This record gives sequence, structure tokens and C-alpha cells, in this order.
Amino acid sequence: MTVLKNRFLWPFFLLAAQVVVDQLTGASVSFFDPLLAAVVLYAYFHNYDVRDNVLFAALCGVVKDVLGLDVFGLYAVSFVLVSLGVVYGTRFLNRQQDIFVFPIVFLAVFVQRLGVGMGRLVFFDAGPRGSVVAFFLRVGLTAAGTLVAAFALYRLSRQCDLGLTESSSS
Repeated sequence: MTVLKNRFLWPFFLLAAQVVVDQLTGASVSFFDPLLAAVVLYAYFHNYDVRDNVLFAALCGVVKDVLGLDVFGLYAVSFVLVSLGVVYGTRFLNRQQDIFVFPIVFLAVFVQRLGVGMGRLVFFDAGPRGSVVAFFLRVGLTAAGTLVAAFALYRLSRQCDLGLTESSSS
């Protein structure tokens, strides 16, 4: 259990879980992103430590960039920007009300996926294929699937005191 308390090993475990689920379902497109869910949860619950948030988000993004077949650096930059957006955008929220974290996860994933799609289109001329409606539907489904993954991570971290979220005694 002590291995799981190291938050810098989480990206590797989460990416392995995503690969296993994708292989078992046989889907050609993954409809959830546990790395982004972990970044948003960590940024929400540890918002006063900006340096650790940026480091964790950059590590998750680099892991996704290295093991993915997408434009290198796109996920690292987008994860860091999402982390900073969550840190500075949620400073006014009451941290004792955990219900706020789930709409923030949905919004953050939606914005990140739109940003990655537009970044591919503008900088690399490789934007979303197909219709715009299908693109927005896929982004919405990915945000909803990541919301489910975030809830599972949240419950696991709370029950096992893994450090991804604050402990319930604080």
C-alpha cells in the first residue's frame, strides 16, 4: 500500500488501467482519461501548492505524450494549463463541499479536449475528423466517462488515504 501513496507513481498505474479497460472493451476510441481526472482532483484538493500541481500535471502529461501516438508535448502543456486553471479558478469555492469537484472535472475535461482538438487544427492542420457534431459528442462522452473515473479515484483515495485528495479528517 505504501507504493500507492507515492503520487508520482499514479500516472503509470492509471495509464495501465486505461489500457486494460480499453483492451477489454475493444473500443477504438477511449471515452475516459484517468490521468486528467487525477490532475484535476489533485489540483482541486491541493490548490495552495501550485508548484506540486504543475509538477504532477506535467508528469502526467509527459507520460501520456511518451506512451501515446499524438503530437509530443500537447498533453503536457494542456494538463499544466488545466491544472493552473483549476487551481486559480476554484480558490473561492468552499473546500468542505466536495460536490463542487465533479462539475469542475467535467468542465476541465471538456475544455481540455476542445483545446487539444483546436490545437491540432490550428498548429498541425490535423483537426477533428468528421462532423463538428460528432466531435462535440465525443468530447462530451469523454468528459462524462472521465467524470466516472474521477469519482472512482475520489472514492479510492478517500477510503485508502492515498493522498490524491485531502484526508477526510482535515
